[in-house]
Amino acid sequence: MSARVTRKALLLLATSLLLAGCVDNPGDNSENETSGNPSDTSIVDNSQTSDDSYTSSLESSSKSSVDYTQGWDPRIDAEIRRSLGGNGLPYFDMTGEITIVHVEKDATTNAHMLMTSTCAYDQHLVYRAKTQFELAGWVVSYNNAALPKDMRLDAVRNDLGITFQMTGKLNSRDNSYYPYIQVYFTEQFNEPVKGTNWSQNTLDILEEIGVVAPHMLPYCYLGAYNDIATKVNARRCTIKGGDWINYEKNILALARKAYSTSKNWLETDGSVTGSGHYRSQTYTFEKTFSDGYKISAKLYGDAADGSFSNVNVDDVVAYLEVTCTPKR
Repeated sequence: MSARVTRKALLLLATSLLLAGCVDNPGDNSENETSGNPSDTSIVDNSQTSDDSYTSSLESSSKSSVDYTQGWDPRIDAEIRRSLGGNGLPYFDMTGEITIVHVEKDATTNAHMLMTSTCAYDQHLVYRAKTQFELAGWVVSYNNAALPKDMRLDAVRNDLGITFQMTGKLNSRDNSYYPYIQVYFTEQFNEPVKGTNWSQNTLDILEEIGVVAPHMLPYCYLGAYNDIATKVNARRCTIKGGDWINYEKNILALARKAYSTSKNWLETDGSVTGSGHYRSQTYTFEKTFSDGYKISAKLYGDAADGSFSNVNVDDVVAYLEVTCTPKR
């Protein structure tokens, strides 16, 4: 299973799930695909993992002693948590092949993750999901209508910044319905619980531009569970974090702590960068190593898509621009 995931301040997880007693492959669902740019696809077959006793065992257990996210295939659980800042979703009985597609944000849709499968969408599924989310402490509302097209389940965890919505999507091949789940996520600033080291994506990109031992970059939490690095050129990259508008002071304090406690890193005078609707104060940290190698890390806020043009202030996230300069 590939692991590339695009992180946004607001995530939309769109999921189609496969359950016990399902029909065969729902066929061509191209008319139901969400707009955006698919960036990754993973497939897991859960057809032999159903456990009919799972729901009843949870219902008989103490709420405080049960992890309601247990039951997913480990690879599916890992993908969910990477999209939801390390948080899981309550498990409700599913089997079969589950396909995950990560879609990047564009002009018409937020970043989200799609999960599709081959299962029928019915009242039993909606009720099972409702039961599990309620047991896990979510605020739930649902319409368990007679017709699949009218069934809907909504569940919210405001403390986690997650909203879950499940409806049915039509399979044009046989006019059946399959479940379609959308999960919206607004990441909460949560240091140091969520941040201990750069993500693997960031570590890989840093290595590509020359951040390798003994020339290392101290880790600092940028307000995102999954910081995402993008290579600019052979010696430069940007690392994208989380909400800058509300947590600039927090992120800056953590950066200053990280670099002041690392030997020979200096903070230079800040400046203002950007144009258009948003201009950001920048904070630069630099170190020149004993062999003359230099690393510069510039911290600032920018639009989630990396462009200052037409920025909505609700969509400004933290960036760390890292530049390596070998000894001349």
